Amino acid sequence: MANLSSYCIPGLGLALLLSPPHAWTQKKIIDIPRVIASSSGDSSAVKGLLFRLDDRDPFVSGESAEALSRIGSSAVPGLIGVLRNGTAPARWSATIALAKMGAGASAAVPALTDALADTSALVRWGSIAALENTGIAARSAIPAMLDALSDPDEDVRHKASHALDDLDSSAVESNREWRSVADIMDVLTPRLMDECHVPGVAVALISGRALVRTRCYGTMDAGTGEPVTP
Repeated sequence: MANLSSYCIPGLGLALLLSPPHAWTQKKIIDIPRVIASSSGDSSAVKGLLFRLDDRDPFVSGESAEALSRIGSSAVPGLIGVLRNGTAPARWSATIALAKMGAGASAAVPALTDALADTSALVRWGSIAALENTGIAARSAIPAMLDALSDPDEDVRHKASHALDDLDSSAVESNREWRSVADIMDVLTPRLMDECHVPGVAVALISGRALVRTRCYGTMDAGTGEPVTP
């Protein structure tokens, strides 16, 4: 079973995750039938845990995800359903449960691949983590992960890079063609400028020792608005 304990989880709710649960939360967690963690998974118990993935208390949703991951393959169809139709917090929790299953989540690869286009950055990040942990069965998702290298969210981009390195270290190089790099440049450069507070930049693209493209973005002088020139 995959372990997420060493992963850098994006910041949403991190303070809550590090705080001790209240007494009423502890009761809700105790109510989660831990016996199913070592069983084949009773359908009604699985359904209850899937429902709790949407609990507003991260301790409850986290314990539910952990229990579902321990149930394994019999919980995967339900997790796929949540991933496709659940709320954003439930979808995020579903990705964590699938990520903890490792190769046992292989049936969810198509749904996880689709989730790389989710509106929630947390869901996209969690989907990449789950695909990475699934291993060889997730190689069909490599084209979508290459697209994730230009995701609007920095954490998602870093996670995609790490996952691609794990799944196929040659994936980026074997798909690096100057026209596609130029497209990525146009998408990613303005995002990086915004993140790094850079008003303007000029980029030159070289292929085979030949200059194939130059592109300017933003302004040379933030005060006057003069555009960047090559």
